[in-house]
Amino acid sequence: MLSLKNKHLNMSSFDDLSETQKHHCEMQISEDLIARSIPGSIMVLLLWVCVAWLIDSRNGDTATTQWLLNLSMIFIVAIGLRSYFFYIGSKHVANTVICRFYITLGLSIGCLSWGIMAACSYLETPLFTHQNLILITTVGLSAGGAVSFSASRFYTYLYVLCMLVPILLVEFFIAEQIIVERVTIVIMYIIGLLWVTVNSSKEYMSARVSNIRLLEMSNTDGLTEVKNRRYFDLQLEEEIQRARRTKGSIALLILDIDNFKKVNDEYGHITGDKCLIAVANCLKISVQRISDTVARYGGEEFAIIIANTDEANCLKIAEHIRTAVEDIQVIENNMAVSLTISIGVSQCKSADVQCDAVSLLAAADKALYQAKKQGRNQVCSNILIPATS
Repeated sequence: MLSLKNKHLNMSSFDDLSETQKHHCEMQISEDLIARSIPGSIMVLLLWVCVAWLIDSRNGDTATTQWLLNLSMIFIVAIGLRSYFFYIGSKHVANTVICRFYITLGLSIGCLSWGIMAACSYLETPLFTHQNLILITTVGLSAGGAVSFSASRFYTYLYVLCMLVPILLVEFFIAEQIIVERVTIVIMYIIGLLWVTVNSSKEYMSARVSNIRLLEMSNTDGLTEVKNRRYFDLQLEEEIQRARRTKGSIALLILDIDNFKKVNDEYGHITGDKCLIAVANCLKISVQRISDTVARYGGEEFAIIIANTDEANCLKIAEHIRTAVEDIQVIENNMAVSLTISIGVSQCKSADVQCDAVSLLAAADKALYQAKKQGRNQVCSNILIPATS
């Protein structure tokens, strides 16, 4: 069994993930890119201090010093903008498009500022006599950046090209004479660096996908393939906290298959498992929003978390589920197994009443007990209301 799971994980790719998993993976990549940018910004500034000190110590004339001061101001502004845009991106991690836009903008500004400086060393400027030092530093930064941003091949390409392509543009279109050997070295270095980082990007993505798969397995009920109790408990607390922050509402449905012990006794546990799977599939189809959670609560009980909806809609969803379960066809020995479900609904608005998991679960469980007591195959609600003074 373990070997089959490992084989499944090894064969997984980003395209195999669900839309929710892909979004979660993209968020993780964005967070990783932002985290990796912090030491990179510091390293750029430290390297520039070293390079500027070496240049000034070798050739400390007024023109060179003025150039170094101007470039230092440019780098400080560029790194400041890079850090600012990465910070803005960190506030929009949930929206991949906006987050990546700010990451791209910040990285482009930071890399181009260095790349243009390096290109200036190939023109008639005070940096001309120090172009070898600047080139060595530039290719070193490019290698480090390519590895740091290997989480995304796009940003690896962006980093390397923004650092080195300005040198080629100056050589081809501005410099009076092309230094063929140096241009060849830069081109080969770009190609080689982009080539060797391909595997790093693939390995990073493979690790991310495997982690998401493992997390999904640990949060999923093995039989019904809906979320398990562990995930349900965590998600309920998270949704309650979100409802408190946004002054929203949260609803909870506890569902119990009626007379399930009788199904197991008459048809056997294999048929009972088929019924559980059929009911779970019905619940997944009935709950449309990606933010809603369907979980196996225990045994023949299921639970559904629905955020930001009113009591009427909760009861409508519950009634739709109840009638859908009645229509389930599980055939055993050419006979249809009759299935019905009882549902307890609880709901609260955080602005009106103190919501907590214990109260919400107790209210839903009480409503479920009432549905059972009244004859099963029905929906009962127990809405939490503010205490009157």
